[in-house]
Amino acid sequence: MVITVVDVHSPPDVHLGPLLVIAPALTASVAGPRLTALVGALAVAAQMLIAVLHGGFWTSNHISQIVSLTVLSVLIVIFCRARERRSRQLNRVRSVSETAQLVLLKPLSHAVRGALHGRGRSGGRRALHRPGCAAVEAGTSGECSEPRHQRVCPL
Repeated sequence: MVITVVDVHSPPDVHLGPLLVIAPALTASVAGPRLTALVGALAVAAQMLIAVLHGGFWTSNHISQIVSLTVLSVLIVIFCRARERRSRQLNRVRSVSETAQLVLLKPLSHAVRGALHGRGRSGGRRALHRPGCAAVEAGTSGECSEPRHQRVCPL
């Protein structure tokens, strides 16, 4: 809006219309594709208004600015939509992963649970550590695996 007002009041040889691409670009960083498309359409409409008020819609300069802004707005909406699709896919994968982890991991024994909550003899998470063994502090019980070249040791 500000760019349009300043461009309309500026001399005809000053062209601020190309700066209108900032609006859909910034919108895409904080909003979804629908709002980004709306802001892009408003930017194109503002560019058309500038063209009409600055000597004619059909000049090659104004046509190229309108076409460029339209193409850039469409590309920004496409990228915004792809970003949201990837985000939804990542959330689904994360949900499946968490569910699988809850189903597959054995429940903690009473002694390990007490050690994790600071009620064990060694106090806190230190009860899980043994020399030469990379104990898993993420809440698993049973065996803890060392890298392939080392041995597997029980908790």
